Amino acid sequence: MEIYLKKKNQMNTVLKESECIAECLHEMSKGILDTHIDLTSEMVLEYLVRDVNQISSLLNQYIREISQVISHYSAGDMTETLSSEIIFQGDFLPIKNALRKLDNSLNQTFMDITELAMSIDSMCLDLDKSSETIAGNAVVQANMVEELSKTMEGMNEKTAENTEFSQEAYRYSKEALDETMQGNLLMNEMTESMESLQTSTEEIKSVTEMIDKIATQTKLLALNASIEAARAGEAGKGFAVVAQQVGLLAAQSTEAVTKTSELLNDNFDKVKKSNMLAKKTAESFTTIQSSVEKIAGVSQNIAEASQIQKVSFEDVTRIVNKLSVLIQNNAAFAEETSANVTGLGGESEKLKTLIRQFRLKGQESFSKKSVHDIAKMDSRLMEEMISKLKSASDEKEMERILEKEIKFNHETECFFINDIHGIQVSHTIMNPLLVEKDSIDFKPSMPGDDHATKKYFRQAVVLNGKAYRSQDYISGATGKLCRTLSCKFEDRKGKKWVFCADISCSF
Repeated sequence: MEIYLKKKNQMNTVLKESECIAECLHEMSKGILDTHIDLTSEMVLEYLVRDVNQISSLLNQYIREISQVISHYSAGDMTETLSSEIIFQGDFLPIKNALRKLDNSLNQTFMDITELAMSIDSMCLDLDKSSETIAGNAVVQANMVEELSKTMEGMNEKTAENTEFSQEAYRYSKEALDETMQGNLLMNEMTESMESLQTSTEEIKSVTEMIDKIATQTKLLALNASIEAARAGEAGKGFAVVAQQVGLLAAQSTEAVTKTSELLNDNFDKVKKSNMLAKKTAESFTTIQSSVEKIAGVSQNIAEASQIQKVSFEDVTRIVNKLSVLIQNNAAFAEETSANVTGLGGESEKLKTLIRQFRLKGQESFSKKSVHDIAKMDSRLMEEMISKLKSASDEKEMERILEKEIKFNHETECFFINDIHGIQVSHTIMNPLLVEKDSIDFKPSMPGDDHATKKYFRQAVVLNGKAYRSQDYISGATGKLCRTLSCKFEDRKGKKWVFCADISCSF
C-alpha cells in the first residue's frame, strides 16, 4: 500500500510538472520566449525542465540579439555587431554567418557610396567652375559678336552707300566720256575747219600777189601811157588824164594789196598758230578721252567690285548673325549646364545627407552617448514620471500629466498607462516633434487595448517596481530605433498601474 501511495504521489508530481512544462511550451508557441520554470532538486522531470528553460533562454537570447542588430541596421547604425558572449549553435549558426556577411556587405556598400558621393561632389565642383567659365566666355563672345554684328551692319550700310556712289561716279564718268568724245569730234571738225581756213588764206594770198602784180603792170602801163600822152602833146592831154587816173588807181590798188597782204600775212600767222593750237587741243582732247575712258573703266570695276563687296558683306552679316545666335544658344546651354551641374551638386549633397544618416564602421569617433549615460537618463526619467503619476487621483489626471510632461522630453516618442491586467487606460500621448507625417500606416494604441502578452508589460509586473528597459527595435511611428521603458507603481489610493514610455534612440 505504501508503495502504491508513493507511486501515486510520483505520478501526481509528474502530472504537475508536465502541466508546467506544457504551459511553458504553450507560451513559447505564442512567441512568449521569456517564460521560465522554477527548478528544484526534488523535481522528477528535472532534466526535461532544465532543457525547456535552456531552449527558452537560448531562443530568447538569439532573437533579442538578432532583433537588436537588425533594428540598428534598419535605423542606419551599421556599427552594431553580434555579441561575442552569445554562441550560436546548430541551425542558428548560418543566421549568425549571414548577419556577419550582411554587416560586411552593407558597410562596404555604404562606404563605396560615400566615396562615390564625394567623387560626384568634387566633379560637380569642377564642372560648375568649368560651366561658369564657359558661360562667362560665351556671354563675352555673344557681346563681342553683337558688337561685331553692329559694326558689320554699319560697314554694310557704308558699303551700300559706296556702291551707290561708285555706280553714280561710273555714270558721271560715262557721261563725261560721252561729252569728251563729242568734244573730240567737234575739235576734229574745228581742226579740219582751221586747216581749210589756212588753205583758203594761202589761196587768197596767191590772189593778192596776182593782184599786186596786175597793179604793178597797170602802174607801168599808166606810166607808159603818160609818157606817150606827153609825146602826143595837146592831143594826148585827155589820154594823159586817163593815164594819170589809171596810175592813181594802180597806186591805190598796190597800197590796198600791200595792206591786204600785211593783213593776210598776219591772219595767216594767226590761222597757222590757231591751227597748231587746235591740233594740240585735239591731241589734249584725245588724251583726256583716253584718261576718261580709263577712269570710266576703273569706275566700272569699282562699281562691280563694290557690288560684289556688298553681297559679300551681306553674306558675312548673315553668317555673323547666325554665329551670334549660335553663341547665344551656347551661352544659354552653358547656363543650363551650369544649372544642371548645380542641381547635380544639390542631388549629391542630398545623397551625402542620406549617407550621413548611416553610421559605418570606422566612424565610431562620432559623438555617441554611452550605454551607462543612456541607462542613467532612462532611470531619471522613470523616477520623475513615477513620482508625478503617484500623486494623481484618477486616470484623467494621469493623462494630463503625460500630456504636460511629454513636451519637455524631446526624445520621448510616446507615453501611456495600463492597469495591472495589461488593459490600456490612457490614450497614447504622442510627441508631435518625433512622429513623421508620412507614417500613415501607424495607429497608436487606444484605451481598452490589451497589452498583457507584451514583454514590457510582463517584465514590469515581474520586476515589481523596478524599471524594465527593452532592447532597441524599429518604431512603427517614426521608423527609427526605439526602446520601451516600463514600471509598475501604486497611486495614492493604492491602486496598481504600469507606466510605459517609448524612447527614441540616438547614435
